[in-house]
Amino acid sequence: PGGRVTPEDVHRFAEHGGTVPAARPAEHVPAKQVASDTAFAEFAAHASATIPFLELEPLPDFSHEGPVEIEPLRSIRRKVARKMVTSMTLVPHVAHMDDADVTELDRFRVRERNRREGGSGGRLTLLAFVIKAITAGLKAAPAFNASLDPFREEIIYTQYYNLGFAADTGRGLVVPVVKDTNKKSIIQIADEIYEKATLARDGKLPPEDMRG
Repeated sequence: PGGRVTPEDVHRFAEHGGTVPAARPAEHVPAKQVASDTAFAEFAAHASATIPFLELEPLPDFSHEGPVEIEPLRSIRRKVARKMVTSMTLVPHVAHMDDADVTELDRFRVRERNRREGGSGGRLTLLAFVIKAITAGLKAAPAFNASLDPFREEIIYTQYYNLGFAADTGRGLVVPVVKDTNKKSIIQIADEIYEKATLARDGKLPPEDMRG
């Protein structure tokens, strides 16, 4: 399994005089067969992977040390917690710091914001420019718009550009997604950020706007 030789392999090899054929590699499993949480968990438990998944252990009983208060993890907070743990486990994390002089860009942004004041849509913030710049970067370096599947041992290069941004709400942090950012103008992106952030703060952001 996963390229490892087990004691059973050695015994079987010895019993057959060194004629045991090599094990066949695991067959490719289409994504649709492991789409649900339950199916994925079962698949992960039995999958043969050379990139092992993190083995989680239960937390200790903190009440042995003193009084505790327990709050059930529900709804969006539970989903966010699962996504964050999966991301920390599967995504290679890299920190890179760089400086950019955006003085002229911000002057332009303020000028355009003032010109649009009183019209429809939201305020023109730097985030809309950042999202457009990230989109250009992803198009130039497709490896950053890819995902590693440790079970099927595949790299998936996505051919679309959907970017999530953090929105702080009364129910915790959520991540609305602006889809097809390569096809939208900075003004369209700014309006969508305002609209989805407002819905998130009001607790009315539909689940489909946090997917993809």
